[in-house]
Amino acid sequence: MTPTTSTTQPLVLGVDTHQRRHHAALVNAEGRLLADHEFPATSTGYHQLWQWATSFGPITQAGVEASASYGAGLTRLLTAHDVTVIDVNTPDLPRRYAHGKTDQLDAHAAAMAVFTGRAEAIAKDTTGIVESVRMLYVARASAVDEATRIGNQLRDLVTTAPAEWADRCRAATTTAQRITLIEALPTPAPKTKLSAPAAAFVRAGRSLLTRYRLAQREVTDLTRELTAL
Repeated sequence: MTPTTSTTQPLVLGVDTHQRRHHAALVNAEGRLLADHEFPATSTGYHQLWQWATSFGPITQAGVEASASYGAGLTRLLTAHDVTVIDVNTPDLPRRYAHGKTDQLDAHAAAMAVFTGRAEAIAKDTTGIVESVRMLYVARASAVDEATRIGNQLRDLVTTAPAEWADRCRAATTTAQRITLIEALPTPAPKTKLSAPAAAFVRAGRSLLTRYRLAQREVTDLTRELTAL
């Protein structure tokens, strides 16, 4: 919608965010819906949304659904323009029951949540060191999970070792001992077929060990990088 008039009074922006599209709505100082429009959830789309919204008047506050996920990119742009972004994650259930759910209604509801003061939580800052720490922690947690999972698989492999290796494996009760065991196993002769359990055991053990070390290296590197922050 193109504005026919603009105002100098501050307006409230509400945005219903999705992975591919964002729907925006504007509310004036009297709480009346001025306009709404849909934009692509891309950098270009965020700028288009901002230009569209400010063509109606100054924007000082915005209610953004999922401001830390689907709305994170738009939230960063609005914050850069000195807009106070309020996180709107709790739906206005009475309004939804009365009018149903559409992107247009949800965008309007987000604006009204800010206008009425129902939503007050300031959106998280995703532009500084806190966001960097969060992302690195996500990667480190994944690496820890991967190392733990592979360590458990290595334990299970050693526990069910074929007869040729059973006696040696029985004494390996810790991850460090299992690693030492796998490292010490002789490489099967080139013509040995993997259909032989003893050869398959060595091959599987070394494969798991390679991936375990990679995951552990990631944990070590990410821990060092987080500590440096």
